[in-house]
Amino acid sequence: MNDSIFINNSANDGGVIYNYGGTATVTDSIFIDNSATYGGGGIYIDGGTGTATNNIFIGNSATYGGGIYSGIGPQGKLGTLINTGNLFFDNTGGDIYP
Repeated sequence: MNDSIFINNSANDGGVIYNYGGTATVTDSIFIDNSATYGGGGIYIDGGTGTATNNIFIGNSATYGGGIYSGIGPQGKLGTLINTGNLFFDNTGGDIYP
């Protein structure tokens, strides 16, 4: 996904993007005021690989990882986050978890 803007989206996990054991790449996008009940107000990586490059995360919220959450996936493996050049402002629950 490239050059996108996401505003006021919500879900239990991954307010905008939920990557379940696969590969997700997000570049040059803006995440504003998105929320998740548990993890990843913007992006939730569940056991897969997520590449986030040159994105902006503003005012997103979650219990864990207001911007990005990288968690344990379906086979009990920790998700892999490749985080390059992202900017984080005023996210609740931390910018990136863990």
